[in-house]
Amino acid sequence: MKRLHSLVISLILFSVSFSLADQAIKYTVLRAEPQHPRVTQLVTQILLRNHYKQLDLNDSLSAQVYTNLLEILDYNKSYFLKSDIESFKPFKYAFDDFLLSGRLDVPFMIFNTFQQRMAERLEFIFKRLETPFDFTKDEYYYPYRDSLDWAGSAAELDEFWRKRLKNEALSL
Repeated sequence: MKRLHSLVISLILFSVSFSLADQAIKYTVLRAEPQHPRVTQLVTQILLRNHYKQLDLNDSLSAQVYTNLLEILDYNKSYFLKSDIESFKPFKYAFDDFLLSGRLDVPFMIFNTFQQRMAERLEFIFKRLETPFDFTKDEYYYPYRDSLDWAGSAAELDEFWRKRLKNEALSL
């Protein structure tokens, strides 16, 4: 099943690369709509009153929300840069305040940064697929970045993604 999944992704990327090679990846920057802050406050209050676990909405839970958000968006640490994570850190213990106040600018900023990084990776993929891979070079690809630190630069991510693409091509 995993091989089939890899094959489908590779074929899609390969076929789309020819049509999008010279185009910038476009995405919509998301912003909270006027009703979102109030809905956030209401849902937060309902959960605080009625959830079976009766969790306290505090800095400890905020840290969990922050960690879970980053894990959901970038579990393999292959999109965000270390500088992104550093810019998010001041908000690690503030998600409780965001939920109670309905302040959504920071969660949207984190998600929009993720979208931007994803678009950058797609642009890299399309550009990289224009040149053939050198399969004579002896290299090692380590696919599991979750235990590694966040990439310090776009060049570091480029190298990871180059090896990932090469591995996908070998798996076809």
